[in-house]
Amino acid sequence: MSKRELSSTRSEHALVIGGSVAGLLAARVLADHFERVTVVKRDHFPAGDGGVLATY
Repeated sequence: MSKRELSSTRSEHALVIGGSVAGLLAARVLADHFERVTVVKRDHFPAGDGGVLATY
């Protein structure tokens, strides 16, 4: 598939794991190429119980 074909094809969904600055930047760039982008990050509880996954 050529670069031109890739740029004109828009896939449905991208998943970014990590809500850091780099993850958010990646999500922004992917938004130009995907209809929907989901960012998944880990929330940590103060007690240090490992955390839960949160999506935005």
